[in-house]
Order: sequence, then C-alpha cells, then structure tokens
Amino acid sequence: MKKDRALALGAEALSITAVIGKKTFGGMDQAAFASFSQDRNPLHMDPVKARRFLSGAQVVHGVNLLLTALDMLVAGDCRLTEINRVACEFKVAVNLGEEVTYVLEELSADRIVIHGYLTSVVCTKITLFFGEPRTIDATSPVGRQTIEVGGLAEPLNLSEQECSQFSANLTWNDRTADQVCSIYPALSAAYGVNFCQAFATLSYIVGMVCPGLNSMFLSLDVKIAECWRSTRQLSFHVSKFEDRIKLIDMQVDDGPLFGVIKAFRRPEPVRQPGLDELTAFVGESEFRAMDSFVIGGSRGLGELTGKIIATGGGKVTLGYAIGKDDAERVRDEINKRFSGVCDIRRIDINQIGDAAAMLATKDAVFYFPTPVISKKINTIFSQDVFQKFLEFYVYAFSALCYRLEALATKRIRVFYPSTVFVEDRPNGMTEYAMAKAAAELMIADMNRVLNHVKIHVVRLPRLKSDQTNSIFQVKTEHNIDYLLSAVRGTAAL
Repeated sequence: MKKDRALALGAEALSITAVIGKKTFGGMDQAAFASFSQDRNPLHMDPVKARRFLSGAQVVHGVNLLLTALDMLVAGDCRLTEINRVACEFKVAVNLGEEVTYVLEELSADRIVIHGYLTSVVCTKITLFFGEPRTIDATSPVGRQTIEVGGLAEPLNLSEQECSQFSANLTWNDRTADQVCSIYPALSAAYGVNFCQAFATLSYIVGMVCPGLNSMFLSLDVKIAECWRSTRQLSFHVSKFEDRIKLIDMQVDDGPLFGVIKAFRRPEPVRQPGLDELTAFVGESEFRAMDSFVIGGSRGLGELTGKIIATGGGKVTLGYAIGKDDAERVRDEINKRFSGVCDIRRIDINQIGDAAAMLATKDAVFYFPTPVISKKINTIFSQDVFQKFLEFYVYAFSALCYRLEALATKRIRVFYPSTVFVEDRPNGMTEYAMAKAAAELMIADMNRVLNHVKIHVVRLPRLKSDQTNSIFQVKTEHNIDYLLSAVRGTAAL
C-alpha cells in the first residue's frame, strides 16, 4: 500500500541520487524572497552589517533553500499531495553567489530525502514524510500578541530573558501572491500560494520576531494541517531555551503548520574596549610622535589599535573598505575624547593607487584587512581558499610595502599580524596558517632588503573579534595586552 502511494506521487520517475536541480542564489533572489516573506534581517539583506555576524557575509534565507527544492521537485512531476510532514535542517550557511545542487538521496515507501550541496558539503537536508494532512484540535491561544507579517519595520532585538518566554500569533494576507508565483511557479501552481506563505512565515518568525535581530535558523519539523490551503495565521510559543548555547525551541501550535522550529540566538557583534578602559593601560603621551594609518580600522582589532594610538597621544587615520558607518562611529568616539586626532578614509588594498602617496607620509601603517572567506568543502586543503588568503595576506601586503619603499623619504614602520595557528593549527585553518607562514618568510627577506620600510611581525593568539565570535564559548586572550604590546613594538622600530 505504501509502495503504491509512493508511485502515485510520481516519484518513480526520479532515480536515487538523481540531481533534481541547481541554483545560484543572487541578490535579486534574496530581494524577491525578502519582499515576499518580509524577513529583512540584516544577516540576509545588509552586506555591511552581515560582515560582522558569524557568517561574515550575507546568507541566503533557509526557507528559500527549502521552497526552492520543493519547487524543483514538483517541476519534475513529483506530486506531493500526500506529504503530511516536512523536516529541514540548515547545516551550513549559504552565501550569496554560491551554487546549491539539490540531490534526491532517498525514496522509500515512507519518505523522500533531498540534500542540498555546496560542492561536497551538505548545506541543507530535507525530509518529506508521506501521509494524510492532520486534523488538529486548534486551541486558538488567547492572551498572545498578534503580529502582522510585514508589520515590523525592523527585526525585534529580544533579550535572552524575553526570548525564553515569548509567544505570538502571526497573520498574513495574500498581497504577495504574484511574487510567490514568480519565485516558485511549480510549487505555487500545484499547492497554492498559502502553502508557500505558511512556510515563509516561519522565516519571518525567526528572522524578525524571535529571536529576531540576532538569529540563526537551525531547523524545522512541521506537520501539515487540513486547513493549510486557507488559514492565514500561525501561533507559536517558546517551549525551551537552552542558555548554554542559546538554543531556542519554538512550538508552532495553531494554523496550517504545527510542530517545532529551532533557532540560535547568535552572539552580537563584538564590542572592543572603550577609551575609558584604555586609559588605565596606555600612557597619555607614549605615541605622541606617531601619525598612523590603520588598514581595516573600522572594527575589530584594527578599531582597537586605532583607539590605543589615540589614547597614547598619537594621530590615526582609520581605513575601511565598505564599513563607512562603523569607521565614522569609531572616529567620532575618539574625537569626542581627543579632539581632531582621528580621521577616516576608504581604501582598497588590492588597488592602493593614489592612497600610496598618503600612506608614505605616515610614521606607521597597521595591516588588519579582513577577507570574506568561508571554507565549505570536506578536504584538508582547498587551493581556492588558499589563493584567496594569499591575495590578502601575501600579494597585497607585498605590493603595499614595495610601493611605500618607492615613495618613502623617511622610515615607515609597518605592523603585520601573524598568528599562533602557524604552529598550532585548529581544524579547518590549514590554508589560513599556510598563508600567514608564507608572509612571515617573505617579510623576513623584505626586512633585509628594504631601507625605509621596517616590518614588525607578531604571532597573535586568538583574540576577541567578529571573526572569532562563536555560539559556543571559545577561550580568547585579552585584546588590550597583545595589541598594546604590538603597537609599542612597532613604535620602537
């Protein structure tokens, strides 16, 4: 009987491990899903803010990955009329511009399993279970606030305490029907717009409501109710909050879908120490003779380096690539305390151009650019990842130093942050450590032959920054101690 049901779904036309489709998710795809779902979390929609989150770049909405797979499946003549439960795990973040390959991995009398792959890594696991839609005894929860999908201009920023006790009713209308049909033509034609909207509302819950701003969708496991074609409301409440890893279980308990969605409350972007804290460590005039430029000074370790120099009486220009708002924030914080000592300037390390002449007038240059590089393949070594690290940490740095040498009329001190990972490599850091090791060898030779440019290299431990931020507690060293020592060592050259 179950075998007959599977065959009735049309799934016999798909062989096991068959590729059912491929898609590269671009900016237009992202904007279309955000407009339809109203999930406009900056993790998905703001390239500047997203660079400060765990992913380091914009991430494709998880529910978009799911609905895209279902649309491809239906377009391949696989009818899902007897699917009564959908489970989906979002295992690896998919960044804009990455191609996902959807593969049918299992077809049995009970289920269909689809994997979404980034190269060889499973980024999404989808399981569809056969059965009739369920009749649920709707409780129509009372006392919960009602939030209209699209009614929030910005995502809520719930505290951990607020997350642990949150509940709400979500309502939507069919004003986005044309968009749904455009994005998922086969799925919406076969099962209606409301089917897609119900799942998109799960994305809205996580990205805009709870946890909201600082969210990461982990998984969903929901059953389909008999009312899935017509009901435009979902109710949910937080059923469990695991404080140690900030994992939130939310029970969807009324509407066309019912089950559990899981999300992390991800850590907020790292705040570097302020000027008040630095005055306890930095002498008020110890860097008075320094006029410095910090490449990558809008955030993280570069931001803190700029603050240290200013606290010590020096002048500093903060270089940024795309984070102008962050650079202005740091500049204003510094100048409010030390009037007029800090400026900002956009700089592209791969196209130094006219900026080289300005850099050559500085006493010191600190090198903290941050590439957006994510390794998502199951191999010890990736040539592509290694090449990208080399471009930032070796080629661009070498070109900068030789350009400064050609223009300099005085000694220019340059700080290069290497890493203890050269000797003690965590898993997945092989390419990064190799690039830093190559830079160290190159710098040793450059220090022997360059006359005006002198480079100070320090192997820094894991320090607290956006790049080392983690849902799980990871030991980091004290940022001020190591960076203050680095600035002092550079000044002493």
